[in-house]
Amino acid sequence: MSIIPTPRKSRRAGFSLIELLLVMTLAPIIFFAVYANFSTGIRLWQRLQVDTPEEDLVIFAQKAQRDFENATRYSLIPFEGGKDEAIFAARIEAEPALGGDRSIGQVRYYYDENKNAIFREIKNISEIYRDASGTKALLLKGVRSFEAAYLNYDKLAESYVWNDAYQPAQTGNQPMAVRLSYVLEGTNKRMEQVIFIPAGGDLK
Repeated sequence: MSIIPTPRKSRRAGFSLIELLLVMTLAPIIFFAVYANFSTGIRLWQRLQVDTPEEDLVIFAQKAQRDFENATRYSLIPFEGGKDEAIFAARIEAEPALGGDRSIGQVRYYYDENKNAIFREIKNISEIYRDASGTKALLLKGVRSFEAAYLNYDKLAESYVWNDAYQPAQTGNQPMAVRLSYVLEGTNKRMEQVIFIPAGGDLK
């Protein structure tokens, strides 16, 4: 007598009601967590891509201080200063044939009233001789007004005075310090930065 095995009942395909309710409950929570992390990452990325005015001011102040403190006496590049620009000799980075990182070049800070911005232009020795344009860079934008002043010793008055222009009596003379004053757009507060020039002062 043979025994015929009874076939087992196949497991029903699909989800049970409890499983479906569990998925519907967890799905919004998971979606919200993913969306929150994604949106936070997007906002952080956008903030990193946009420079704040405070960061621009810090960068401008550091570059200006470094350049004016590195101003040197060089007969071919006299220090010339006006209310809206200053031109002087300083150490710059150039091609190895022109001195590399110890090269002397011309640095110019100037204010463009039409663009409401302060720019910096650097010329190496070759560009100076050829009277060619140098490398220009935007330093500070959104500037409503800009003025530069120069500190000198007045022998007649026997005191130090600030002048809005500097034309050296002798080639190689430099002011003792420079004062940069500017007002940013959207504010009435005037900001000032005084930078002393180590190589400054009239030649005896």
